[in-house]
Amino acid sequence: MVFRFRENEIENPAIVDAFKELSSVIRELEAEIRSTKRDPNYLLEGQSTERAVIRSVRFRITPGATPNTNIDISNQNTQGYGYNPPTLSNANDLAKSGTKGSYSLDSSGDTITVNTVEDVVGILSGSINIHDLNNSSVTEMYTAFPQIVSDKLVLKIVKRGSIAPVDWTTIIDADDRLDYQVVFLTSS
Repeated sequence: MVFRFRENEIENPAIVDAFKELSSVIRELEAEIRSTKRDPNYLLEGQSTERAVIRSVRFRITPGATPNTNIDISNQNTQGYGYNPPTLSNANDLAKSGTKGSYSLDSSGDTITVNTVEDVVGILSGSINIHDLNNSSVTEMYTAFPQIVSDKLVLKIVKRGSIAPVDWTTIIDADDRLDYQVVFLTSS
């Protein structure tokens, strides 16, 4: 949409200049709108920041070499479970207060931090997809509890009837497995 006018029909030069400037601003705005439409990651409805990228990752958490002491974490994106995932390195034998690959486990064992290069700016959902914990207990139920801490994605899990996060190393026993899917937003 460009304003069209005939300069010779407008007598006031200030109005002519104002129309020219307005037309120029509108052309720039149109160009900006067109460029953002070509990049679907550029704007997200309702997002207050300038840019947000949607990402989804399925994390597989299994016992490490010494069950109840350390855990392994891998992402399942190559199997088609992720969407636009960040680059992550797997963690083998991740112990409390440790960092392996792209993951850290705090000293209490209840918080896994995903060390992405991109800052995490929002969480859209978190769910447990596969649940075989506590040495295949059929009575325990767990809920995914993802958070953002210092611009990083943090994975926690809570037991039914409790709001306290559970130590990952105590619930991931020999032959156990948990798949934890998170859909989140990053700044780039």
